[in-house]
Amino acid sequence: MKTVIEIRVLNREITFDDAKSLAEAVARLYSDDAMILAWYDKNNDRFFPQVTCCDCGDGRPTWEIYADSRGAKVKVIVNDGRYVFLFL
Repeated sequence: MKTVIEIRVLNREITFDDAKSLAEAVARLYSDDAMILAWYDKNNDRFFPQVTCCDCGDGRPTWEIYADSRGAKVKVIVNDGRYVFLFL
């Protein structure tokens, strides 16, 4: 089962890099060797990895399916899904 952490940064807009740094710091609280497997940037409609072949038909985005199939343990959601990061 994956640990899901939701973070809200109030009173200022944050960049992708800010959100990524914050998510990495939080993920390290749950895993000393936290390694990012996938991410989503809603503002710019971009994600990593750029996979399109693993649609399971359950409505999840392919980048999340990719990370889950590789053992993602921590999911950090920043500002109500504006940014999402999955870590091993």
